[in-house]
Amino acid sequence: MPGYAFARSPRWILSHLAVGALVTAMVGAGLWQLRRHDERVERNELIEQRAALAPAPLADALAGVEDPDESQFTMVEVTGAYRDADTVLVANRTVQSSPGFWVITPLDEPGGSSVLVARGFVGRSTVLDGDPSVWAAGDGDVTIVGTLQPSVSGGVLAPDRELAEINRPDVTVLSEAVGIEDLGQYVQAESDPAALTPVPLPDLDEGPHRGYAAQWFIFSIIAVIGYPLILRRVARDRAGTLAPDVAPI
Repeated sequence: MPGYAFARSPRWILSHLAVGALVTAMVGAGLWQLRRHDERVERNELIEQRAALAPAPLADALAGVEDPDESQFTMVEVTGAYRDADTVLVANRTVQSSPGFWVITPLDEPGGSSVLVARGFVGRSTVLDGDPSVWAAGDGDVTIVGTLQPSVSGGVLAPDRELAEINRPDVTVLSEAVGIEDLGQYVQAESDPAALTPVPLPDLDEGPHRGYAAQWFIFSIIAVIGYPLILRRVARDRAGTLAPDVAPI
């Protein structure tokens, strides 16, 4: 009968601890993926619920909202005139795998307030062609229907560019740049009178998180079952050959 006294040596104790830590980490990663899945499902349900509601006037949707994340995906309607001269391009965006920019323009409402509107997407090649009239907002009042989206912090305006450009839709930075009140969120338009591709809402699929969780749990099971088998094989080898006390780490 094989003996397991070797498994109490310092080297093997370190091996046990390493395997235990690895299994703990893999189980934790699997549980984290399950939490991500639940968050994705909740987000999808929120988008569907708010998309089913009639658009609210922007002022009503913003009233009493302290955390912009709470009003994300709320359908709103806003009327005003675009301030095309203050348009900013948000770099490193993609739509259907095509690289390009979001076009964000301040919209001045009749009452004097203003809001940033992500009017749509324009391809990189179009911007490189250098004809701003392609994404120009035009004159006159327009009525926009879209969803509220929270600011993304860390935005930096690109210096010395012919076209105003920022790396992410940071409402604080953009509001200061164009001289309007920082609302902490912007309107993502469903459509725009200009010939721009609408910025799509997130996909409503559940994502790969459950599959990833299953993989981590399978790896954990393999480790839990396989490690004792390794110990048993080493014990048998030692009983038969008096092999040196060497841990597999």
